Amino acid sequence: MKPFLAVDKTNDKNNLELTGDNFKVEELPEDAFDSLDEAEAVVAELIKKKRLPRAIPYIFIINLVLTWGSFLSLFKISTFKYLGNSRTEILVNLFNEHPWLYLVCFASVAFTFFSIKYLFPKKKKEIESDEEIKLANDRVAAIENSLESRLGVSMDAVKVDIFSFNYKTKDNVFKPFVNGRATNCEFKMFLENGKLCLVEISSGKYVIPYTSIKSIREEKGNIAFYMWNKEEKYNDEKYKKYKIAYDTHLRMYSVKKYYVVELDVNGEAWGIFVPPYEAETFKRVLGC
Repeated sequence: MKPFLAVDKTNDKNNLELTGDNFKVEELPEDAFDSLDEAEAVVAELIKKKRLPRAIPYIFIINLVLTWGSFLSLFKISTFKYLGNSRTEILVNLFNEHPWLYLVCFASVAFTFFSIKYLFPKKKKEIESDEEIKLANDRVAAIENSLESRLGVSMDAVKVDIFSFNYKTKDNVFKPFVNGRATNCEFKMFLENGKLCLVEISSGKYVIPYTSIKSIREEKGNIAFYMWNKEEKYNDEKYKKYKIAYDTHLRMYSVKKYYVVELDVNGEAWGIFVPPYEAETFKRVLGC
């Protein structure tokens, strides 16, 4: 099987060329994105002006470490009578000799609580409700719609995520997700004149004969991926049944299975790999 929107690392680990160009029928010229780039730059600049001063996040991180130390110190002091040892006694004596350390501890905890509960949410809400930013975002959306129209995106097109990943072939055995990771790419999908169309303005328009679509099958496998493209959060009630996890350290999402839309194009087997939460959308649009 040959995967759509993937990179073959079998013989060249430095290869970056995506598969699927044989399905591409149209793409926009580079200068078509000039107005979009300008509009997105305006949004970024407006958000930058509305954000908290750059020093605040760094102060918060330093204070977070101090808060953790404060919790440990206060806990040890409060349990000294029951769990005390020589090290804790030194700590108790230090705080007794310098009472202002209690104020530092309580102040750091209070600042952390205030930042998480009020400061950051308030600033986020201000940015989201800012009229100037809203207008700038509307302009970005309008330009994107215009570019999609140039690629013939249908009014009934739906947004779908498609996995892009690295793969290898060994002894004629296809091995997808060789590093267990993927990039989650958002496309507009619709049917047009008996063909499946997939459009992403920076990539172009891909057209696949409807008659080449054979089935949609489920595959088990832990897949980590970048980006969450849906309006709802990954842990929203709508997506709970898919058991999507998020790694705060790696800043990646993961699922324990995926689906493959199987194609037979001129006798060659192809597959479109999608997250589990997109399977129903593909089945509905394709009538599989």
